[in-house]
Amino acid sequence: MARIGLYSTLIIVVFGVLIPFFIFRLCHWLGFKPLLALSFFIGLLYGALKAEYAWYGNGILGNAALMAASGVVLSAYVALSYGGASLVGRAASSLRR
Repeated sequence: MARIGLYSTLIIVVFGVLIPFFIFRLCHWLGFKPLLALSFFIGLLYGALKAEYAWYGNGILGNAALMAASGVVLSAYVALSYGGASLVGRAASSLRR
């Protein structure tokens, strides 16, 4: 931990442990497909916020690609987080038996 620093360790713990298990619980509450759709929509919104002048000028194609990529990346993160947390949960429950 001393070599990578406290801030980097905190980011690894949050995005690698806490958020995947929060996503796993949220999937059980909402359902997997609605959560993927919600994450894609949030990714599109994030891409729209990060794009400069999203609907004007010559960069509309690049901005649309940024928005779509943001949605796909966030959806992939949610799917992988759910799969990883589910795998850990199943392994932990089999060890308890």
